Amino acid sequence: MSKGLAIVFTFGVLAAALVAGWYSNRQALYFPPELHTTANECIPEPGLRYRGLVLAREDAVWWGEVMADLGEPSLYQRPAGSPRVVRLVWDPGYDGPMSVRLEAGEDGQWTMRARSLSLYPRYRPGRDGPPTGEIVRRLDAREVGSFERLLDRSGLIRSPSSSCVAGGVDGISWIIETFDPVEGYRYNYRQTPQEGPFYELGAFMSDLAGWDYGPGY
Repeated sequence: MSKGLAIVFTFGVLAAALVAGWYSNRQALYFPPELHTTANECIPEPGLRYRGLVLAREDAVWWGEVMADLGEPSLYQRPAGSPRVVRLVWDPGYDGPMSVRLEAGEDGQWTMRARSLSLYPRYRPGRDGPPTGEIVRRLDAREVGSFERLLDRSGLIRSPSSSCVAGGVDGISWIIETFDPVEGYRYNYRQTPQEGPFYELGAFMSDLAGWDYGPGY
């Protein structure tokens, strides 16, 4: 094989690998299909109560594109028995989304991987990316203690998947997903939470990333 053909062949292999990786990421199943037909009760504020789907199909498509753009793996398809993982995905609607994933290691250490898609004036899922910022670091003992207390207080590991939207169509979208080797996968969505255990956990995770803006923005 000539040098020129070898170079062309090498670039062809690399391009094919990139396309295969992109396609694989887009085909990941991020959410349990049963969430599309499961209803839950939502009480966004005192005196207001309604029932709605945990995750509509069109919302699953949107969030799947967001996860893929962020380069995030599917927690739902995580191998059974894998260490615990908690992920916050935050989308303000007026700029690109961000994710903060905390993953327990076999050694008991927790690692944070935070990514952002800061795109203005409007983020377009499936067409924009890759992430424009990334932070990876280990949590220290104090951070781990605070995080585990907030996670336990939230009850998200053991509670059924749920969704709750505050009044109005505009707001900041929060998703907190959990994977536990015993309890499995859980999905939880809230719109512009202001207080409570869910809010406290999400705000803490955002602060760990040290972003200039966060869920309380």
